Amino acid sequence: MAYSELIATEIITRVSNGETLRAICRSHDEFPDESTVRQWYSENVKGFAPRYARAREAQAEAWSDEIIEVADAELKEGANRDEVNRARLRVDTRKWLMAKLHPRSYGEKIEQQITGKGGEPLVISWKATP
Repeated sequence: MAYSELIATEIITRVSNGETLRAICRSHDEFPDESTVRQWYSENVKGFAPRYARAREAQAEAWSDEIIEVADAELKEGANRDEVNRARLRVDTRKWLMAKLHPRSYGEKIEQQITGKGGEPLVISWKATP
């Protein structure tokens, strides 16, 4: 399918609002396959790549809002274990994707500290070989 600015803009808007590319491309017969959109991105057809990259960042923000909504939603009285597990799965899936796609913003912060024996400052020594 040939690039269409109208369709590209619709895809970018919907990705920014949290929809997946797969769902968007399947939603309408006039939309291209996912592979076509990914090609537009990889080849930066008519400046599509930076716009799509920003949309993916906005998508993570939309997912963070969705996580709050899912977590704060009150389950019906007498909710069963399946409903609770489904909500947990929705939250965990979005958190995992956000951390993988945008580790600087949503990944876990890991700090390492290296010390010497007994917590003392690390001493580095070496022997010169003749």
